[in-house]
Amino acid sequence: MKRTFKTICVSMLILSMLFSVTYASSDNTITKRAYIGINQKLIGEEAPVLKIENDGDDFDDSETIVLKLDNAKWLEDGDFESGTFEEHMNKDSYIDKFRGNTVSSSVYIEKIDDITVRAKVYNVEDEEEVRIPLYTKPTNAGDMIVHIDSLSNTITEEDIVYGSVKDNGFFIKISGPDFFFEDEKIYNIGHIKIEEAIKQSFPNEEGIIKIELQEGFKWIEPGNINTDDFIGKKEAKIIDDSILNVIVDFSKEVDDDKYHSIKLSNAKIQAVDQINNYEEEFVYAQISSDIIDIIEANPLFLGIHNKDKMIYYLEKDFSVEQKVGQVIVDFNKLQLKNKYTVRDIVYGKENYDWILVNENEFEEAYESPNNQKKYKITNGKIIIDESLKKGKYILFSPEMMSKLYFYKKVSKDDLKLKFELMVDTTRKRTSSGSSGGGRSSKPKATISEKGNKASVKIDKKNMDTFIKESKGDSYINVPITTDKEEVELTLNSDILKEVEKEIRMENKDLVMILKKDVLDNLKKDNEDVRIGLNKKPMIESMNTLKSSKYSKIYTQVFKVDASNDIGRIPVIYNTKIQNRKMTNVFVIGKDSKLHFVPSTVEENSIKFEADEDKEYVIIEKNISFNDLNSHWAKDAVEGLASKNIISGFENGEFKPDDNLDRAQMATILVKALGLDTFNEDNNKVFEDMDTTNWASEYVYLAKENGLINGVGNNKFNPNGNITGEQLIQVAINAYEKNNKKIEVTKEEIEKINGSSDWAKIAIAKAKKLGLEDNILEELSYKGNAKRSQAAAIISELIKD
Repeated sequence: MKRTFKTICVSMLILSMLFSVTYASSDNTITKRAYIGINQKLIGEEAPVLKIENDGDDFDDSETIVLKLDNAKWLEDGDFESGTFEEHMNKDSYIDKFRGNTVSSSVYIEKIDDITVRAKVYNVEDEEEVRIPLYTKPTNAGDMIVHIDSLSNTITEEDIVYGSVKDNGFFIKISGPDFFFEDEKIYNIGHIKIEEAIKQSFPNEEGIIKIELQEGFKWIEPGNINTDDFIGKKEAKIIDDSILNVIVDFSKEVDDDKYHSIKLSNAKIQAVDQINNYEEEFVYAQISSDIIDIIEANPLFLGIHNKDKMIYYLEKDFSVEQKVGQVIVDFNKLQLKNKYTVRDIVYGKENYDWILVNENEFEEAYESPNNQKKYKITNGKIIIDESLKKGKYILFSPEMMSKLYFYKKVSKDDLKLKFELMVDTTRKRTSSGSSGGGRSSKPKATISEKGNKASVKIDKKNMDTFIKESKGDSYINVPITTDKEEVELTLNSDILKEVEKEIRMENKDLVMILKKDVLDNLKKDNEDVRIGLNKKPMIESMNTLKSSKYSKIYTQVFKVDASNDIGRIPVIYNTKIQNRKMTNVFVIGKDSKLHFVPSTVEENSIKFEADEDKEYVIIEKNISFNDLNSHWAKDAVEGLASKNIISGFENGEFKPDDNLDRAQMATILVKALGLDTFNEDNNKVFEDMDTTNWASEYVYLAKENGLINGVGNNKFNPNGNITGEQLIQVAINAYEKNNKKIEVTKEEIEKINGSSDWAKIAIAKAKKLGLEDNILEELSYKGNAKRSQAAAIISELIKD
């Protein structure tokens, strides 16, 4: 019979209670959660064991428990080598007597039908535990569930997921060649290992596994097959340039009680670009088989092909100024670039030594860098306290060059940091980068400077020039070229009448935006407008910044304001963002803490809206927790932690699998939307939420903004657990508050199973947003939501 398998990663999980207790305290759990194939069965040690603990004298002298299955059925007599199903169930079911370290067999199992068994239990004492094996097999792909029903109503009724059924049974590991492929070179594939995730998943016959290379590559050597699990035929054979067949006789396995694997080792491939004109960057291999469809939808990633040679070079934007006895190299931008990466090395973490050398002396300087005078880039500048002779100069860093050699040898012809210096020691001269990096002349506003303040005014001539320069753009750019800490721009109402687009005022990397609807209102009122930018933070703000844990500060603390009521002011900070997930905008609150501000982070900029007279800063904060190393929600949790939306515990843990309570949920929602940033109200809205409670402000704001409700009788129950479906509902409330409503059809709602009726619309909306594949499968609708699950859902909904 043909089997279909796909790549999976399999683990045996210890699964705690999924659903909340309704009217009793007995604890129902299972020993493990199993993954099995569609044609397999859970039997013997492979089967999970249901545990029902009597932790509150919940059992009567005689108790009847009904176990009913979903998506599975109990095994039949013929599934056992000998004996009947009921014989095995009765033999292996028992009462675990913790105090005496003994077991009792006072459990009697009776099979009612394929999906129902009845267990009669006698004399279960306090703190003893009933254990019943789940000898079952699946009826369809998906989760296998056991429903527990006590006839005397003393045991909690619960549904427990004890297995997940997959149409597959393998996962594939690869150790490949160097990450980058070049034309004509031959690369060794260390190994491709195909390993069972479910026992006995290989076919019981001879099989062929085909490995097909992407166009533009060919097999050079087939390598060899390594496996101690099959003693029959093993062979690797190249069929044509792109196809290699792995042939194995799977019928002669060594041990049927272990997970088997086969491994192709030391095969060799070659890029043949000149033959096939191969243009793709990423290189893949496809695995398939006539009797085993192993990873038909998931090609193996082998590496990146270099259509062009892998040459790193320095991309610049700088000017060179020569004064008497001094040369100043002033950088706007200095980046290490190739086709695949860009790294900012002026304002980044790198602190290289730099050598400025005449082009004709480069080879000697590079061979003996320790004999050269070295400089640091400070505040974007290199100041050289000596006059240089006329000539062409190269700026390079020995430390950086040694890193580049790891990838590809770099010569002086690859370095673009060159300029020609015209020597005149009697007066000030400037020279620009030879590759177009110098500053070009642009129209400028009229600026008057006094002390630390610059006043900017734009007359009609200025504005006409700016409008002309903006032809073809959706906005008018107004550059403000001043280094003063306080900048004030005034726009005359008569000048504004000429404007039909939004205005962007740019002071170095910071851009402030006057939106068109704001300008239209100002025109109607015939008012001048004043916009201020202050980069001189208060002492309290600097103390806040110094006490915060951060990896990189992109900006000074700054604030914007306006003479008119124009609402929040859109701000763009233009720079190369090194870590988009961990870089965020923060506002400094009256509590002297950093509060997250919703923003849009792109590769080269970050955009947000600023309230007047509040102080902002853009920071990269890299945060990690020591109990998340392999957790599925690691990225989401650490991303929200970098935004100060969630936090961990003093011991460095996050405790991802702890239950989420209602106060924590309200706090996360309010912080994620930035509502605590602009609102300082803290009113009592529930009887059980006094304003002295740590979460009172957040609960108030969540209630006022329609994100969360109470539990009735004007109470909030802050310490109560929140269920999975409640988590989805409040998350969708938050999403729709800042986005358009999500429309779902009746058919999409009716597809939702396992939830309360009131939650189906929200769950359907969550699925429509794409949460189904990566998050909802971790969630139990009626069970308690975990801290990690809340982080994953909120992170997904606010990522854009």
